Amino acid sequence: MPCYPAKMQDNDWNDLRVLAVFAREGSTAAAASALGSDETTVVRRLRRLGKALGTEVIAKVDRRYQLTAAGQQASRYAGDMALAAQALSGEIASLHNPAGVVRLTGLRAILDSVVIPRYAELRERFPGLSIDFLGDARNYDLARGEADVAVRLALPTGPDIFGRKLADISFAAYASAGHGGCCPLQWLTYPEPLGVLPEAQWLAAHVPSQHVSARCNSTEGLAALAAAGHGGVILPCFFGDSCATLERIPVPPFGPEPCLTREIWTAVHESQRRVPAVRSVIDWLVAVFAERFRQPMT
Repeated sequence: MPCYPAKMQDNDWNDLRVLAVFAREGSTAAAASALGSDETTVVRRLRRLGKALGTEVIAKVDRRYQLTAAGQQASRYAGDMALAAQALSGEIASLHNPAGVVRLTGLRAILDSVVIPRYAELRERFPGLSIDFLGDARNYDLARGEADVAVRLALPTGPDIFGRKLADISFAAYASAGHGGCCPLQWLTYPEPLGVLPEAQWLAAHVPSQHVSARCNSTEGLAALAAAGHGGVILPCFFGDSCATLERIPVPPFGPEPCLTREIWTAVHESQRRVPAVRSVIDWLVAVFAERFRQPMT
């Protein structure tokens, strides 16, 4: 008659390993030695396993314990089941103590100003987890494994790419500190193909091309040009407000207030989003941005 584990939910799954070792070694003494235990404990755990299964797995014959027919059948699966239980325990443990290296990509301005200053909190909570920070204006290919998690100023798109909104980021106009607070004649913007960026499009709609004094493909470069007096620039407020060499300037009709807003998202490929270390980094990012930009965590 087949042996069905009708009550396995009441059983300590490690007893399956004891059964597998006993079947392999052939005696309680040898099993106890292999397990680093004693014969009494081995017998007790095998009897407990039999009770959970609803049938004895061992019987005493000529003063020696042997597998019953049910025990022999159960032992055929016990090794694999014990290994599966051990692997599951490891997976559950990794959810609470994730470890490994997560490659995080995003604009350098965002990583440097928002994320990296809070990195110590993540390391304190999960000492076995570390991040490779990849500050770059280009979008790393998550599907090809160029990065594990991305922070992007747009809703993520693409096959098997999943996103989670982090915050709304405000942009305003800036010029060199001491500029005088008036709207500058000359402006700075992004070159093609970055002209598709909302801040570049805003400038294109409000500033004639002959009033563009320079172009640069990085936020840091544009800020440096503005600080050197080469013109006004549209920057994220979290970055521009933190630069001592810059000051906000008014632009019609917004004055010194933000002139546009962009969404910031995490992006992750389907193959990575359930990895405990990756999930922990994303949850941490959500908390960091929620606190920095006072966004509700959803």
